[in-house]
Amino acid sequence: MNSRDRSREMLRDVQPFINYLEKKTGAKIAMTIPTNYAAVVEAMANDQVDIAHFGGFTFVQISARAGAKPLVQREQDQKFHSLFITQPSSGINNLKDLNGHTFAFGDVNSTSGHLMPEYYMREAKVDSRVIERALYTGGHDATALAVANKKVDAGALDEKRISNHDEERQNNRPPGESLFGPVLHFSIIVGSAKGS
Repeated sequence: MNSRDRSREMLRDVQPFINYLEKKTGAKIAMTIPTNYAAVVEAMANDQVDIAHFGGFTFVQISARAGAKPLVQREQDQKFHSLFITQPSSGINNLKDLNGHTFAFGDVNSTSGHLMPEYYMREAKVDSRVIERALYTGGHDATALAVANKKVDAGALDEKRISNHDEERQNNRPPGESLFGPVLHFSIIVGSAKGS
């Protein structure tokens, strides 16, 4: 698993799956949560883990590097979205409006926090300087904070980071946060190392 942002939530969410695997295989399953996407790829490539939860981008990396094979993809991951967030006062309402502004991506190896947003920005012909000068925050939550604290004018993150907190956010929305997007892409594939 990977998360710089939400390790407790991930441990809680995956525990039923761990219990299921232990019951079906008789093996003791230990879950680790690396600090970034590259660490997940490295762990599998170096035979430190047998099964890992990958985004689309990191799955391509580990498949090419270590021959990982897809095992399963959750139904929800066939409709995965990235969102672009900004301050309402920024004047940014669509991708073209990003020209001349500062921008943040999450982890360089994130499908939803970097790869797909950059792809759609390039498709929309956003000035390449916006992309080249972008801040890499290392995670979705850090991107949201960078925008909320006006360190950057806009950023991209996993839609679930917003929707997970909708109820709380209705009553306590960070000052000045505005959303536009989403962009659709496939993500999260569970892979197995070659020979596992």
